[in-house]
Amino acid sequence: MPFLILSGHLCPPRIEGTLFALFMLINNLGATISGFLGVVNDNQRQRIIEKN
Repeated sequence: MPFLILSGHLCPPRIEGTLFALFMLINNLGATISGFLGVVNDNQRQRIIEKN
């Protein structure tokens, strides 16, 4: 959160909302992708365990 506040103070006037939305997009996209990669990793780990 401090990063968002700092970036809000440093960005040009009148685009704070756009910048906040962009950061939230990046944050949510990263969370979604990490969730998918976690499931893929878990499935591969389960396959290795089942083979042994």
